[in-house]
Amino acid sequence: MKVEFEREGVVVEARAGQTLLDVAEAAGVELFRGLWPALHCRRRRGWCGRCKVWVAEAGGAATMRLACGVTVADRELRVHTRAGGPRPRASIETGAPAWNNALSRRKETP
Repeated sequence: MKVEFEREGVVVEARAGQTLLDVAEAAGVELFRGLWPALHCRRRRGWCGRCKVWVAEAGGAATMRLACGVTVADRELRVHTRAGGPRPRASIETGAPAWNNALSRRKETP
């Protein structure tokens, strides 16, 4: 099953039964945002509430969930992580047209 992390521009294959947290960690996507990103629940998943993401199944609306509580099944998922993590890739790298690219609107300085 494919899992797409929209903000990071990462698409990975996941096995059924994995949690989104496991998939994100294996792909190098950091879900823990804010102060002390290393502080989270580890063994007793769900109690810290720090791995919140928006999750949408193919064609469905996104809902906020805890990544440690979402199990990948036989469906493709789109995941939108919270702001505050590593900066998303610049739109010029993803092939955005020039009119929609902040870098193209930047004025050159002599």
